[in-house]
Amino acid sequence: MPLVTCQDCNAEISDAAPACPKCGRPMNEEPQIVEATGKGWKLIQAAGVLALFFGVAQACKVWNVGQEPDAPNLVAFWLITGVAVIIVGHVGAWWNHG
Repeated sequence: MPLVTCQDCNAEISDAAPACPKCGRPMNEEPQIVEATGKGWKLIQAAGVLALFFGVAQACKVWNVGQEPDAPNLVAFWLITGVAVIIVGHVGAWWNHG
C-alpha cells in the first residue's frame, strides 16, 4: 500500500486509511455537488400561489356577499390559472434541475 501525505498535518499515512490517525482528517471525502436553485422557477411557482390565493379570496367574497354575474367564472379562472402555473413551475424546475 502506498503512503500519502495528510494535507493538514503532513503525516505519512496509508492511502486505504479512512482518516489520518494523527489529526483525524477524512482522506476520501467526496466533494459535495451544489446545483443552482432555479430562482426563476421559484418565482413562477410563487406567482401561481398568488393566483391561487386570489381565486380563494374571490370564492370567499362570492360566498359571503352573494352571486355576481361573472363571479363563478372569475373564481374558476383564478383557481385553474393558479394550479396550472404552479404545475408549470414544478415541471420546469424538475426539468432543469432534475
